Amino acid sequence: MSQQPCLPTKRRRLDDDDNSNKISFDSVDTMEASEYLQLVAQQARGIPDTSLVASSHAKRSSYKAGYEVLDGSAASLQYLLSTQIPLPKERIPHETAWIAQTLEKFVQLREYLSVCHQQGVGGKEHRFLGAVPTMKDRAGWIQFCTGQVEETIDDDDAATSAAWKDALPPEGYHRPTVQLVCQLDQVMIRRVLQHLATSTQLGILQYYEWCYALLARLETPLHRQDAATLRRLVVKVAQQRAVCSDNKAAKNLLLVVAGLYFGQASRHELFPAMNA
Repeated sequence: MSQQPCLPTKRRRLDDDDNSNKISFDSVDTMEASEYLQLVAQQARGIPDTSLVASSHAKRSSYKAGYEVLDGSAASLQYLLSTQIPLPKERIPHETAWIAQTLEKFVQLREYLSVCHQQGVGGKEHRFLGAVPTMKDRAGWIQFCTGQVEETIDDDDAATSAAWKDALPPEGYHRPTVQLVCQLDQVMIRRVLQHLATSTQLGILQYYEWCYALLARLETPLHRQDAATLRRLVVKVAQQRAVCSDNKAAKNLLLVVAGLYFGQASRHELFPAMNA
């Protein structure tokens, strides 16, 4: 038994270039299914792959004189300007040697903290504190690190718990000891850095101590969100350095670590007067 096609087609195909065969669906009621499918395929092949939009030159010419089309927006321009690092007020004596020594000491500290963490310092059996602020408690961590109470309007901030407050020392904040920073895991370290990068307590020495200690425990390579956090931190510290000379050494130290070691700023940005 010979096989018959499901939809028998005519021997003569409708060629795309045959102008005598105009595509018309007027007689679709009496049209065979195969003929209908051929017309649909021919119509589809006649649609161009790309279409050109009419030039907007005529539309632009109708604008009033003096109008100029600008790419971008004022918001993006303001953002770009806000990420610029201001110039320092004065140079550091022997900048090149000081930067090299600072980076060398920082690498040694990172190696030391890594060994301590691997040996169980800050683990479950050797925890320095039984309670710390929750990960989302921005105001709690700022008070924990700096002793300053800072208002927050973030909706995702957790309710402040009194457990960690009961363990605060008399000065009202904790120092970033080896046992304490080793107790924090990488997720917590990144989150606390985000809290500090958005804080306004840049006039307090313990702010820079905590940032330096957390960066010494921060593992690489950086996620793009962590890189953005460190860049924000570099810009804020540089802006504070440009208007206030207090804690100058701590500010420059943090700028070298966050900017140069973690690649969030160049030497020319941080110390433009320094000879390369």
